[in-house]
Amino acid sequence: MATKAKTKKLQQGPEDIRNDIVLHTLNHVAFDGWSKDALQRGAEDAGYGPQEVRAVFPLGVESALTGFATLADQWMLEALHDENPDDHRVRD
Repeated sequence: MATKAKTKKLQQGPEDIRNDIVLHTLNHVAFDGWSKDALQRGAEDAGYGPQEVRAVFPLGVESALTGFATLADQWMLEALHDENPDDHRVRD
C-alpha cells in the first residue's frame, strides 16, 4: 500500500502537492496560525519533506496563503456553479 501512495505522489504535479499540503496545514492553523511550523507540520502530515515545501512554496507562508486563497476561490466557484444569480438579492 505504501508503494501505491508513493507512486501517486510521484505522479502529482506542483499544484496537486501545493493543495495537498495546504489542506493538511489547515489542521494546524487554528493552533499555530499561518506559520512556518504549521506549514511544516501540514507537509509532514501529507507525507512531504522540507524540500517539497521549499519547491512549491518559494515564499514560505506567504505562498501557502496564496495557495489557500486560490483553493477558497475554487470552492466558492464550485458552490455557485449551479446557482442562479437572479435568485439572490443584490444590495443597491
